[in-house]
Amino acid sequence: MWKAVRALTTSAAATQPRLRDVVIIGGGPAGLSLLAALKASRLTRDLQCTLVEGGSLASVRDFASDPPPEYTNRVVSLTPKTIEFMQEKIGSWAYINEDRVKVYDSIVAYDSQDSDSRICFDASAIGTGTLAAMCENINIQASLWEKIQELNSTGDVPAEVLDNVKVEKIESPVAPSASEALDESPDLLAVDPADGMSELDWPIIQLSNGESLQARLLVGADGYNSPARKFAGIQSRGWMYDRFGVVATIKLCYEDYRSIGWQRFLTTGPLAILPLRDDNATIVWSSTPELSQLLLKVDPDIFPHLVNAAMTLEEVDLNYIYKLLEVDPSDKSVLGEIEWRLSKIKLSELDSKYPLPVRELVEGSRARFPLKMSHADTYVAPRVALIGDAAHTIHPLAGQGLNMGQTDVAHLMAALEKGVNRGMDIGSTLVLEEYFANAWPGNHVLLGVCDKLHKIFSTDFTPLVYLRGFGMKTLNTLGVVKDLMIKSVKLVITDKFSTLRAEYKSPRYPIVLCHGFSGFDKLAFPKLTDVLNKQKKLESAVETTVDKLSAPLVSLDYWMGIREALENIGSTVLIAKVPAFGTIKERAVSLNGFIERQCKQLRKKESKASIYDTGSADARSFKSVNERIKVNLVAHSMGGLDCRYMISKLEHRMFEVVSLTTISTPHHGSECADFIVQLVNQFPALKAVCPKSIPELTTSHMRQFNKEVLDDPSVTYLSYGASFEPHWFNVFKITSDIMKPRIKSENHKNDGLVSVESAKWGHYLGTLDQVDHLDLINWTNKARTMVDKAMFAHDPKFNAIA
Repeated sequence: MWKAVRALTTSAAATQPRLRDVVIIGGGPAGLSLLAALKASRLTRDLQCTLVEGGSLASVRDFASDPPPEYTNRVVSLTPKTIEFMQEKIGSWAYINEDRVKVYDSIVAYDSQDSDSRICFDASAIGTGTLAAMCENINIQASLWEKIQELNSTGDVPAEVLDNVKVEKIESPVAPSASEALDESPDLLAVDPADGMSELDWPIIQLSNGESLQARLLVGADGYNSPARKFAGIQSRGWMYDRFGVVATIKLCYEDYRSIGWQRFLTTGPLAILPLRDDNATIVWSSTPELSQLLLKVDPDIFPHLVNAAMTLEEVDLNYIYKLLEVDPSDKSVLGEIEWRLSKIKLSELDSKYPLPVRELVEGSRARFPLKMSHADTYVAPRVALIGDAAHTIHPLAGQGLNMGQTDVAHLMAALEKGVNRGMDIGSTLVLEEYFANAWPGNHVLLGVCDKLHKIFSTDFTPLVYLRGFGMKTLNTLGVVKDLMIKSVKLVITDKFSTLRAEYKSPRYPIVLCHGFSGFDKLAFPKLTDVLNKQKKLESAVETTVDKLSAPLVSLDYWMGIREALENIGSTVLIAKVPAFGTIKERAVSLNGFIERQCKQLRKKESKASIYDTGSADARSFKSVNERIKVNLVAHSMGGLDCRYMISKLEHRMFEVVSLTTISTPHHGSECADFIVQLVNQFPALKAVCPKSIPELTTSHMRQFNKEVLDDPSVTYLSYGASFEPHWFNVFKITSDIMKPRIKSENHKNDGLVSVESAKWGHYLGTLDQVDHLDLINWTNKARTMVDKAMFAHDPKFNAIA
């Protein structure tokens, strides 16, 4: 009898769902990104998270160690914003196979009805480096998988990934009315629930392996036919385009060093050729259902020539060729027809106005998928959030599908972190509505723009053809407008800080200025009195005036004029001093002690009203209210690394860091440091004079540093970078030339010591154009101002004080 009771008890326990904080359905880039972001965040890493994927992730797991020899056909265009999110927030970019990532800096789009109706966006023309990067989906997934494994090996609560497991059913354990009541007024003081509690309103997910999960928050990253969206009762609206996208991997006749993405708008749909590494490229050909089937059936030897024809010939010629192939997809006589028509185009025109010829189709790479536009009415419901294709699908002509999904993840993470930080229920709509409010409007605009572009270019109606051609030609001639569009994407700052504004708003909290490598607060050379007193005899006239000459003979501030400018607008400014050549840890400990001492003094003698610029007349001291002083950190160069270490690793009793703004800090290392370390290794005698902090600034050391020194979610991280093209007489000419060939990114821009890509951390505020490493702290600005005014009758484009 007891055995029977025990068996029944065991059976009942087996049917009880396991409680999880977050269950993510879908193992694509969006789902894996969210899982990695949850485990990378200090606020959410202790949540119990499970990802469920119906297919196998074996190919994803194998990609890192054994990538296929040829590119796969699912390739996406990553915007700088997406790459930055993967680098800084998730940390997965360190695991990307960069040998299979192609950065490009130009896009050329033109109309099939008029080859002169074209527009070219060239980022390199204005020094911005790159516009986007081409990367395989599986490369992104593999990097995320590797990051999750890393986080699992170091975290206390590992993430769980279930692949080859399908979702069979999602159900609510309570009646809708009860569920709504629970969601509207959650009891934040209630004890943590236990497995099998029937009064929970958490959705239950039944899996094909016989297991069931009960989730505080269910995230649907499960595609267009989302079971999570259907469970939540969220309506998705949109339409099919009656078009299919055909993708394939191709090989060009040779590597195109121009790094250009090409797109031609045909009436059947746009055809894009996007560059990959070496002579590889990928195509996305939007076409009618009939044409898409034909493109899949065409003989592999004919297909490359058909792509060449579609990028160059008039549509009347293309339609004739299509008809020939409909009769026989292997008819090699078509090659002669194509070659004869291409021969009518001047060779110089083919070289300058069109992409390189395609020579080969990679076997087995052709595939097609239906094109559609859809958008969910909302992204959230009680206990449910939607991301990626579960929330929206978009026409591929702008290549924004994956980027939109990553933006969803970023907004959802921000909402969840805020909810956890405030002790709220992450499944409550009180938390989730912020995600919807931030993500939905931008996606809606982008969906609308792509939909209208598709409709405008999918017609040969003559008046509309003339109008769109006129629009493209006009925009292409307006270089200023195009440059502004590129700069809005790349965040290049040219003359925003060229002159002082009439009025500045004082920061709310005190500012701590933190110097970089070999830096100081102030250098003071011997006072004139000290020099005079060394004389054996002082004349009386001199003795009466020495007090007036007690200032240093020469004084040099690291933050030249910046402290005074900040104090003039009412800010409390502290100038830190740390060991000039110390290690990051030594400098961080020194910085922490300096701020502790300064804030201890402020607690004794200053009131809240005198320290904080809040408009308050609060005369109480910080000591009387037992409050830590909030501070903003502003750091130049290596000082940013000191600050990050201090925030992450050290205890602050007297102060609380609100924000960190880094200015040209080598967050990902300096190639100049790489060069010095390599030189020291070749000539060991140099070790005696090489500062011990130099090896810490190498790119390899910073990769490990970034894994160990994690951001504090309660601190806002901001950053600026800088770039310039040095003249022969510039002090950074040599170092800049040393760095350029060593910078792995195809964007070689740097300020003489730190590359633009290395300077990016947290929210990147922009790249200061034509500014070197010392311009940033106003060292060379005064001299440059005099020269520019004398020779060019204008102010320089950068003023550090501005």
